Amino acid sequence: MNIFDIQNDIFQSKGKFVFSKSFIPERILHRESEMQQIASGIGYLLDGGDASSQIIYGKRGTGKTLIARHVTEQLVAKSNQDEETKNQIRVIHISLKNCRTEYSVAQAMQQKLGSKSIAGIGFHQGLHEIFKFVEQQIPEKYIIFILDEINEVKEPDVLLHCLLRYNEVYGEINKQIIYIFITNDSNFPYNLSPGTKSSFAAVTKRVFPPYDAIQLKNILCERMQKGLRPNVCS
Repeated sequence: MNIFDIQNDIFQSKGKFVFSKSFIPERILHRESEMQQIASGIGYLLDGGDASSQIIYGKRGTGKTLIARHVTEQLVAKSNQDEETKNQIRVIHISLKNCRTEYSVAQAMQQKLGSKSIAGIGFHQGLHEIFKFVEQQIPEKYIIFILDEINEVKEPDVLLHCLLRYNEVYGEINKQIIYIFITNDSNFPYNLSPGTKSSFAAVTKRVFPPYDAIQLKNILCERMQKGLRPNVCS
């Protein structure tokens, strides 16, 4: 008998994944209002309109990343149902957990996109190469960047200015780029110059409140049913 033939006494097959950060449940509890808010800002893409960039504030464990990924996945699925909008939207989720500078953010974007390395060419030239890659190599018309834990960047002024004004800084490109910033720091962004502050004023702010005890219990009970074997936990 192979030692790995022994059945796990706690988790169902692939049940551990249900409790991981990457898991996106089919049904999301207690965030209906927040999902509608995020959807309202990007739903115009389905009609070929302009979408607004957004920033989601909230403490850790309030479902910010989950909701951003869930809503954007549903947006892509909806667009692919119509031949006119099929394959027009791409969503790129990037964790900035270890990014302290604007250059490290550009590197994270480059690596996620799979574009040519920007090592050694500096932030501005690197970001220019990234947008050129988006223009020339990505077939979708609408690109949504989910920039998670954006508050890790210590001095975000230059980064936000270049991201939000990419057409002014790097020249017009035939794409619409939308950002969903995610932060657990209610004071982000800080020390912005007047120009960047003006650009950031157009970013729609969303605030996710903490779950209460009953909501947490409901969420955990549903995960338990999907991930654990029967009678493991009361």
